[in-house]
Amino acid sequence: MVNFCPLCPPGSLNCAANQGFSYRALMEFLRRLLLGSLMVAATTGLGVGVWALVTPREPRRREIAKELPETNPLRWAERRHQNELVMAAIKEAAETNENVARRPSPAWSK
Repeated sequence: MVNFCPLCPPGSLNCAANQGFSYRALMEFLRRLLLGSLMVAATTGLGVGVWALVTPREPRRREIAKELPETNPLRWAERRHQNELVMAAIKEAAETNENVARRPSPAWSK
C-alpha cells in the first residue's frame, strides 16, 4: 500500500499518512472543543448576568423618565418656539425666488 502526503518528503516516516488514525488526537480535539465552548458559554452567561444586574428596574426607570428634559414644560415651550422660527424661515424661503442661504445672517443667530 502506497500512501501519499503532499506535505512530507518522500520516504518520511513521520508523515500523517503513515501514522494512521489516532484516537488520542481525536479525544484531544474534542476536549479542546468542549473546553472552548464552555469558556464562551461562561463568558456570555457572565455578561448577561452583569447586564441584568446593572439594568434599572421599573421604579428607577420611571424616576429617570421624570428627570428627562423632554418632560419639562418650559423646555417644551422653548422647543415649540424654536420650531416656529424654523418653519417661518422655511415658509419665507419657499415664497421667494431668492437664495436665502446666501443672505447675511440675522443678529439673533449669532
